[in-house]
Amino acid sequence: MQAVYGAVLKEDYMRFLKQASFFVKILAEDSDRSKWRYGGLHVESLKLKARV
Repeated sequence: MQAVYGAVLKEDYMRFLKQASFFVKILAEDSDRSKWRYGGLHVESLKLKARV
């Protein structure tokens, strides 16, 4: 659970990457994991492709 509590919102994470001059493409999103793994907290796993 510690990793979840240190997580950032998806919108903030994408903004941080763009501010660091990365071009980002979301390859996949998985929000089903939160139903069984994180006690109902809304958690998403993102797979990204980022380049400078």
